[in-house]
Amino acid sequence: MHTLELDCVKRRNHAARNALLITLGLGMSIAGVPAIAQEALGIKVAPGTRIYPELEVRGLYDSNFYYTDDNEETEFGTLINPAIGIIREGNRLKLESGARLGIGEFDEQVESDYIDGVFFASANYAATSRHRFGARIEHELGHDPFGLERTELFNSQTLDVDRTVDEFNRNLARGSYQFGADQARFNLRYELLYIDKDYDNSQALDIQFLNFNRLEHIGSLIYNRSPKARLLAQIRRANINYDDTNVPATIPERDFDDTRLLVGGAWTAAAKTTGRVLIGAIRHDSDDNQRDDFTEFDWEAQVEWVPSPKTTFTANTGRRIDNSFNVNASLINTKQFGASWSQRWSSRFTSRLIYNFFDQEFEGANRTDKFSTVNLEGVWLITRQIGFVTTFTYFDRDSDFEPLDFSKEIVSIGFTYRP
Repeated sequence: MHTLELDCVKRRNHAARNALLITLGLGMSIAGVPAIAQEALGIKVAPGTRIYPELEVRGLYDSNFYYTDDNEETEFGTLINPAIGIIREGNRLKLESGARLGIGEFDEQVESDYIDGVFFASANYAATSRHRFGARIEHELGHDPFGLERTELFNSQTLDVDRTVDEFNRNLARGSYQFGADQARFNLRYELLYIDKDYDNSQALDIQFLNFNRLEHIGSLIYNRSPKARLLAQIRRANINYDDTNVPATIPERDFDDTRLLVGGAWTAAAKTTGRVLIGAIRHDSDDNQRDDFTEFDWEAQVEWVPSPKTTFTANTGRRIDNSFNVNASLINTKQFGASWSQRWSSRFTSRLIYNFFDQEFEGANRTDKFSTVNLEGVWLITRQIGFVTTFTYFDRDSDFEPLDFSKEIVSIGFTYRP
């Protein structure tokens, strides 16, 4: 039995933005369906090959559609998310490919209608028990909702502006090599990641400053202390370049390099928990000497506790350096904490409660945002393939720049189909 991961939008940079969009149901993932409640079995089309079609349709109510601190506008809409994935698995080679569409249609604010898409392919090849290779490519056609990121200040002004969403193309390529058998005492792993994001300027808007590319090297040394416990040492080196073609000369260049050194460990099935904890330091070096460099404490931690087959608790925390959508800030220094509780109440009904908190410092812009989300989801399986889904989400942002404060609630009802 295989479960296809179609949530290929998530990535290290802009993790806060993605968490927001997924929580609000605006992302490309089926966030309203806990995996433990509705697992995709797929359709067998050949030996070792399965197809995984999916369909989600939801109606939603949004209490503050444009994320404003006052003069809130409510909205009703429909979200349609069809997807398909293919997995072919042999003795040494596993291939995956897929696509997902995200279609949003709204009753009043038609400028915010969108059609997004994600297309991906990946391969994992075990040449021998000691040599393993991996590769993945993605192409995303996406958008930033009006009222977030570049357009976040338009709504605090009494201006009659075009509220069309900002559209972008994002390309990702990842390659990996791992030396060492699963049962070996030591493993070495190297990953190379490249991300390129370009915004569409067809609206005659000067938004090139949002464009960026990121090249990251990740090296890991893994010591397998036992079948259920291992120690990790990791170094990550990232280079980020922005498009400053039309940025005023008075604003310092935003390009930078980050180096992260982390050590820690991971374990599975110890006292009904599985987890990974890394601590270390991050060194930030700006290309422009007018911007500050810094070295700070760095960490990542994820823990899952399964006290019973029907109950799962998770907690995660970490620090991230996110790319900035503010031209005055070279980066967003993000500290994050999250927790969730999933409960299978019966063979047909499952619920999940999710909480996330983010503390974001906009380096160079003298701005700090604190925001949190609470998301309650319920799934009732009508049949093995069809689920009835309902969600409630509360979102709140508290910024030291007061016009950016807002709160909102979203309620959605719909169904999912996963054969």
